[in-house]
This record gives sequence, C-alpha cells and structure tokens, in this order.
Amino acid sequence: MNTVIETYTSSTGASATRHILKSALTALGDGRISEVVDAFDDRFTFHDQALQLQFTDKERLSEFFRKGRELFPDTALRVISTFECGNHVVAEWKITAREIMPLGSMQLRLPISFQGASIV
Repeated sequence: MNTVIETYTSSTGASATRHILKSALTALGDGRISEVVDAFDDRFTFHDQALQLQFTDKERLSEFFRKGRELFPDTALRVISTFECGNHVVAEWKITAREIMPLGSMQLRLPISFQGASIV
C-alpha cells in the first residue's frame, strides 16, 4: 500500500517535512485522526494507490481513516524508516491488526500485516 500526499503551499524544508510526516503517521497509528487531517493544507490530494482512492476533502479523508479504525480497532502503525529524495520525503511503515472472523459459535482473530510507504 502506498500513499501520496500533495500539498500546494509548502515553505517547509525537507527535514522539517520529514519530522512532520513521522509525527503524523505516529498520530494516525494512535488513532488521533483529527490531529492529522487538520494539519493538512486546505488544498491537498491524498492518493491511496493500493485501493485506488483519492481524497481532496478533509471530512471524506477523516471518514476513510475512521472507518479503518472501526473495522480494525487494534491497528498498530509503526514507522520503519524515513528519508529524503529531492523535494520529497518518504516514510516506510508497517501496519498490523487482527481481523475477527466468525467460525460457527467461535470467533477467530486472524493476523493482518502489511508494509507500505507514504510520499510527501
């Protein structure tokens, strides 16, 4: 899963952007969705390339993140590494969660794990 976030007004240097991206991913992993989305510029584009989704509206993006939390409440997001490449900052991350699957009168908790990258 890869996400690309474009902001249209940026006077922030790459090192500061790197810190902001890492902080935003940590907050997102902690479920602080409003904190992350509110930090976006009013003009942004959020692309989730794995799901073929694109958001330019903060409320719709918040809804997308909240729905993910609702479906997988034990989601954990860990930033593995960050680096700068030209005018871009890249963060590699890993998400783990458990999916609850009914099996007769029992419920199985199946582990989910995937890695991805965010580019700002």
